[in-house]
Amino acid sequence: MSNKKAGIAADEIRGILTFMFVAVIALLIFYSCSANKAAKEYKELKLSKEGIEADKAFNFFLEKPFDEERKVSDVFLEAYLKNDYSEIEKIGIKEYFSNIYLNWELYITYHYPKEDWADRGEDSKTLTYVSGFSSGSPTMSFTILPILKESGDMGSIDIALVTHYIESYNT
Repeated sequence: MSNKKAGIAADEIRGILTFMFVAVIALLIFYSCSANKAAKEYKELKLSKEGIEADKAFNFFLEKPFDEERKVSDVFLEAYLKNDYSEIEKIGIKEYFSNIYLNWELYITYHYPKEDWADRGEDSKTLTYVSGFSSGSPTMSFTILPILKESGDMGSIDIALVTHYIESYNT
């Protein structure tokens, strides 16, 4: 049977509508995949940007003046050499990073030379500072400060800042 106004057979309309429905569904799937890919790329870019910002804040913190003669990184080194970590509390770690991030963690690990293990009773000491809770995608800034003691023994200080970009003030 033929539809005289449109010029197509009435039994062909069902096939045409089925084809159009399948084509629209295929286009929707194609565009949703593209949108998911764009969202993933945006998230990766945002995470990368947050990592760069965390590196900047971390490096600025280490180079920040502590007093007229010393930087913050010097205080970490002197604490290791003197085996006295009380001055680290005066640096203001929590205040500095809490003004930038809601959720962050700072790990300071002192690795002692083997010759010092018996005196200290341990091979390393870790100071941990945490604010908030761990959620979102973490970014990490990390540095190693090598130490050469007067005796010639080598030690090191590992300092790691972990931030969670979804929860930071800078997003």
